Amino acid sequence: METSQGGALVALSQDIAGTVERIAKSVVAVEGRDRTGSSGFFVRPGIILTADHALENDDIEVVYAGGKTESARIIGRDSSTDLALLAVVDAETAPIDVAGASDRATPSYNFSAPQIHEHAWA
Repeated sequence: METSQGGALVALSQDIAGTVERIAKSVVAVEGRDRTGSSGFFVRPGIILTADHALENDDIEVVYAGGKTESARIIGRDSSTDLALLAVVDAETAPIDVAGASDRATPSYNFSAPQIHEHAWA
């Protein structure tokens, strides 16, 4: 039984590592509030989805995985769902590939943070 659990943990670790590798270039840090940062990800070239509560003012910067920074502007927000869309000039960063995800045997992971929100999906 221990071997089976060990194998499951190795498989889970490999799944997570593969997911991170696949999406890492599409994920950015969002700095739009004095003390609280957030993350976001490209849903289309030049369009980033992030948390609305992290945007306190219009002075927003995104930080790419390589350290490059770029100004962003809010193009849509919905406080009832805590979602916001940002536009950036960079139209070359590929969005996260979710097309056909349900056709693959890729598991999804749900991380919970009850003190902030009921659920945060990754």
